[in-house]
Amino acid sequence: MHGYRYYASSNAGQSYTHLANRQAFYRHKIIPRQLVDTNIRDTSTTIFGHKVSAPIGFAPIGINKIYHPAGELPVATVAKELNLPYCLSTAGSQPIEDVAAANGEGPRFYQLYMPHDDELTTSLLRRAHESGFTACILTTDTWQLDKGWRHDDIATGNYAFYRGIGADLGLSDPVFQKRLAAAGIDPAKDPQRAGAMWIDNVWHGRAHSWSKIPWLIKTWKEISGGKPFCIKGIQSVDDARKAVEVGVDGIVVSNHAGRQVDGAVASLDALEDIVAAVGEKTYVMYDSGIRGASDVAKALAIGAKFVWVGRLWVWGLSIMGETGVRHVMKSLLADFDIFMNVAGVQNVEQIDRSILGTRAAIAAAVGIMASNILFLPFRRTNAVSMSTAIKQYISTKYDQHPDMFKKDLETIDFMRTHAVNSLEAHVSGVSKVTLYAAQLVWMGGKFPIDVRTPGTENSDRDSKAQEKDADWQSQNNLRFELANILYNLAALYTQLAVSLNRSTSDGLKSACNYFCQAAGVIAHLKDTVIPDIRTTPPEDMDTMTLESIQQLLLAQAQECFWSKAVKDGLKDSLIAKLAAKVCDLYDRAAEYGTKSDIISTEWIHHMTAKHHHFAAAAQYRASLDCLDKRRYGEEVARLRDSLVCVNEALKESRWINKIVLGDLNGLKARVTEDLKRAEKDNDVIYLNLVPPKSELKTLDRAGMATARVPPEVSDPYSALDGKGPYSQPLFARLVPYAVHVAVSIYDERKERVVNTQIIDELEAMTNKLRDLLQSLNLPGSLQALEKPLGLPPSLHTHAEEIRQQDGLHKLRRSMREIDNLKKNDTTMYNEGVELLRNEVAEDERAKAKHGTDRWTRQPSSQAADKLYAQVNEIDGYLKSAASSDDLVKTKLKECESTIQVLEGTDRDLEAYVPSSRRATLTPNIERAAEILRSRLSEVNKLEHRRKKIIQELREKVKSDDINGAILSETARFEREYPMQKIEPAQFENLFEERLEQYNEDRDMVAQEKESQSLLNSNIQRANAEFTKARSGDSSTKEREQALQRLENAYFKYKEIVSNLNTGRKFYNDLAPIVIRFTDGCRNFAYQRRLEAGQMEIDLSTALSNLSLNLQDQKERHALRSHYTTQQPQPPARQRESQALSTPEQPIVAPTPKRAPQAEAGIWNPTQGIKFGAAGATTGGTPLQQGHQGHQGQQYQGDVHHPAYPNANVRTPGQWDVSHGVRFG
Repeated sequence: MHGYRYYASSNAGQSYTHLANRQAFYRHKIIPRQLVDTNIRDTSTTIFGHKVSAPIGFAPIGINKIYHPAGELPVATVAKELNLPYCLSTAGSQPIEDVAAANGEGPRFYQLYMPHDDELTTSLLRRAHESGFTACILTTDTWQLDKGWRHDDIATGNYAFYRGIGADLGLSDPVFQKRLAAAGIDPAKDPQRAGAMWIDNVWHGRAHSWSKIPWLIKTWKEISGGKPFCIKGIQSVDDARKAVEVGVDGIVVSNHAGRQVDGAVASLDALEDIVAAVGEKTYVMYDSGIRGASDVAKALAIGAKFVWVGRLWVWGLSIMGETGVRHVMKSLLADFDIFMNVAGVQNVEQIDRSILGTRAAIAAAVGIMASNILFLPFRRTNAVSMSTAIKQYISTKYDQHPDMFKKDLETIDFMRTHAVNSLEAHVSGVSKVTLYAAQLVWMGGKFPIDVRTPGTENSDRDSKAQEKDADWQSQNNLRFELANILYNLAALYTQLAVSLNRSTSDGLKSACNYFCQAAGVIAHLKDTVIPDIRTTPPEDMDTMTLESIQQLLLAQAQECFWSKAVKDGLKDSLIAKLAAKVCDLYDRAAEYGTKSDIISTEWIHHMTAKHHHFAAAAQYRASLDCLDKRRYGEEVARLRDSLVCVNEALKESRWINKIVLGDLNGLKARVTEDLKRAEKDNDVIYLNLVPPKSELKTLDRAGMATARVPPEVSDPYSALDGKGPYSQPLFARLVPYAVHVAVSIYDERKERVVNTQIIDELEAMTNKLRDLLQSLNLPGSLQALEKPLGLPPSLHTHAEEIRQQDGLHKLRRSMREIDNLKKNDTTMYNEGVELLRNEVAEDERAKAKHGTDRWTRQPSSQAADKLYAQVNEIDGYLKSAASSDDLVKTKLKECESTIQVLEGTDRDLEAYVPSSRRATLTPNIERAAEILRSRLSEVNKLEHRRKKIIQELREKVKSDDINGAILSETARFEREYPMQKIEPAQFENLFEERLEQYNEDRDMVAQEKESQSLLNSNIQRANAEFTKARSGDSSTKEREQALQRLENAYFKYKEIVSNLNTGRKFYNDLAPIVIRFTDGCRNFAYQRRLEAGQMEIDLSTALSNLSLNLQDQKERHALRSHYTTQQPQPPARQRESQALSTPEQPIVAPTPKRAPQAEAGIWNPTQGIKFGAAGATTGGTPLQQGHQGHQGQQYQGDVHHPAYPNANVRTPGQWDVSHGVRFG
């Protein structure tokens, strides 16, 4: 076999990827746990419904015959003996059926190298299914024979197939046998050609694409009846997400043990990011570089649920065949068992990030030590410079220069860093968090909470949080930052409570106080902060989730007080009342938990067990009180009910941790012992009647736990008293955002009053006066009479003005400019409309594909109702403007030839205006002309007066600066109402007072109307007398008409210039509106595509995981039904349970999924509060509890031991950074 046995040892290229695999394991260190009872350990786990001995499987390796003549058969046999999953490679050197026979009843999977021959692929899958292989694993990184460039293989000519070795799996396939026959190849006579043809079909050198995967999944599911389908070879987050999107049931993170791409990412490093991205959505397995049990543990701790091992057993096979494989794998199992023993791990579920020596894991490890009290973890965020975002916003939106606030900008960054990155279970952290939260509340008066600032967009989209990037970006506001900070404050209080030594009365008292404060913070978050977030709250901050947390914290506070009462030896009657209240609070927490989609079933089971536990404890203490008061029959009845309750709690033993289970067993032993004694005494001595359960008096409640909001949270401004280094309000000199809004509102109203009600009215009256003169042929008729030869001086003035302004050239140039502006606005508008149309089409296609029952998101017109309203609004603007433009062009066309005369030379004017003979002026004509001339002089004076009024009015508006007055008013508001947020509406009275200064100008408009009405009458009367005096004289008629046309053309020119200026201003003002509209359409379309993509992934995942999640759904449904169906309840909790309201219809929630816990975690809407198992903590659950008594002692689960409950736990944590809050 010469070089063949080196095949499994060869690596791609210079073995850099192989080295990276090993170095990745070296980088991760394990933190052993001490004084953990590991005398009973459980290495077993479950994979795709198979319970196996350990989370370790035989990885698929081909051509085993080059290592041993029996090939895969001895390996499959050992896998069956050890009850470990065996995976057969398509490159196997034994027929599928023979390998299945050797594996017997063992769990086995089939690994596929997919040919391009679909019939051959289908045949291989069918053979695998018929041979009992229960899952298909497609390897995607090996589709050509020479794979990576492997020096050892090249040097030894290590290609066994070409030598007729190892193609038995293919040669036994009926479809491939047909292909051989068609090619005229007899495998028996020419095994080398047959092997070469098998290679050409399987390692064909032609890559597949993602488009082929849906067909393969569908084919396997149809053949196997829906059994799992997985992909092996995933190394990137994008590929992992794509795999989930197409509907796989699992992925194997693998770089083919460094045998494919040299210099590739280590599989363990890739695993961290992939688990963070899709760990909750699919079954993540690991392969590559495993050399021992600690490597297996590290992969599991990072988030893999199963680990495949390859080279170890191949080497054993090559040395001693079946015996060698058995020895290697049994040694690995023994290594894994010993590892769990010495590392302080009782079962596989406890192998999570807390056992790894990173900062975040160390924090988690401190908190995972045993306790029957739960704590909240710290939420995590990115490292983001808030100062950069705020500085950019100030520079673009405020009049003040950002450098004025340099110290404040440095301070806010410093405070955020210390608030989110330096958290640990120490009281010093409380002031850091509360001060930062108070500054955020204060800043809410300076900035809009949803301010969007350039330069803060998230560009790192490789985490699970960014699978719903639209969701995260929608949360970028100050209130969302505040919500997470307050949640961390609540988490800090809970960790302080757990870290205390609760074996003393003082410790229990302080723990109770911390839990009450934590509950108060959660209540404040739920009732005050979340409603003001102005966007959809993150899914883990919905009302039901927060309510469940609040009730849980109150229950634990009450439990601490109950423990103190037990320790202090208070009366049994009081202890019973305290326990009954604990029972009620846990019941409420569990009830709300069933209505949350976030609270896991493990936590609901834990709270349910606690509920029954304290119902039993309450009845037990009540029985002791009955014994003291010699009510022996009632004592027996209450002991019996206590035993019923504790047995109910023990039904949850599968999900609760050993500490809680020990408490229950201890209580059961005590109750059972006392019940035997009480029944014997009553039957022999007292002979009291034992009342039935229904006649037992409901126990009273004594509630000592209330949600207390810390004053620094309820009144954040009280923390900003200026007495400490960071208690000075930041950006105090920055004018509040509401002030700028108020200034804008006043300026808009001022412009509307002045322009609409005054200036526009004056100009309209002047235009009416000119129309009147034009209709009377004035002043042309008067000029023709007075100056029959030459040109009137006023005509010279008008012509010179037009010439200086470039006349028609100016008008045409302005029209071209306006046309360009209109074209730009229209193009931009049409782009936005087209984006909306395309989005609607995409949505309709998705709706047609998935059906309206599953594609349930809002229609585009509802989701973007404001954008759709703008469509019609802007379209109306454009159509109205186009109509006005056409009217202006018509005006110009009508008077273009006359304006051309005016802009010509004086000779052109003289040629245009005919001379007339001097008319004889009678006294009547002279008198009438004099009166008419005086009236026209009044018109000129009126026009000049109005021009001056308009100019002065515009100067008045320009100098009307309300900033000083608003700032003074703002200072008064802040001084008199320090707790009230500044709003623009508060300045309404000031607006009214300031606008009163324009009342005299509005009165002037009314006076102008009266004076113009009188002037109109005088002009008409004077012109009538003038016309009458000249009746019969037509000598100046032609000259009169020419002069009037030129006069009219001059005023028409002025009117067109004004119209064009208005049009230019309109299109310039419309441009930013259209740009904002188009940007809004673009952002909306982008967000909808992201949303649609996520919905596609969710739908695919939901369909592929439906069968796997059925049992968990039934379990959650059963739990929910427990709280939504009227059932008899133990007397200890009847009164409070009946007081709880039950919704008419239970809320059906999807099965919770375990959240991955990354080394550098992420605070985001899609991966926030993921509540962990109440039993053994799992790798992906951030809300944790422990398993070990105080200082390692076990108290036999006796709830009445003076030190119960007692766990000296310290839980410093870390808010790691990778994505964070940003303005905008």
